[in-house]
Amino acid sequence: MSHEDFSIKAYSELITKAQKDRSFEQFGTDCIDPHVLWRHDVDMSMHRAAHLAKVEAQHDVKATYFIQLTSEFYNIFESSIKEKIYEIISYGHWLGLHFDFASIKANDTKEQIYSQMAFEKNILETMFDTSINCVSFHNPEVNNALSYDDDTISGMVNTYGNTVKQ
Repeated sequence: MSHEDFSIKAYSELITKAQKDRSFEQFGTDCIDPHVLWRHDVDMSMHRAAHLAKVEAQHDVKATYFIQLTSEFYNIFESSIKEKIYEIISYGHWLGLHFDFASIKANDTKEQIYSQMAFEKNILETMFDTSINCVSFHNPEVNNALSYDDDTISGMVNTYGNTVKQ
């Protein structure tokens, strides 16, 4: 691979290729036809995420943008970041929760962890007036996150759940 593989032009070509015989669906879809679950775990730059969202909208496809409440690189309560998240939504994309297991205590129970996920889900839903129907784990190797493989957690499709992994 070279740096050219990470250009907007190459990204657009990848989207076009995926579009040829597949639909772009949301996590939890009932679609049985060939489809993709296009997703972005927004770890660092909400500004870059919004730019990708615009490119995808120009191709008439939708993706799920997984948002962290505990990111070290952006703050969803900052007005410029909120604007970028609203921009992503305005293109028709979906939001998901990008949960960071590093934010939990070592002795937290499964119920406490799931309660924290529900709390963060509620914040995103309330702030952005949208439904959050899926969760992905940030750095899933931290705190044994992959052992939490229930198909749904706190009303959200678990992207690391047994069914999705199949």
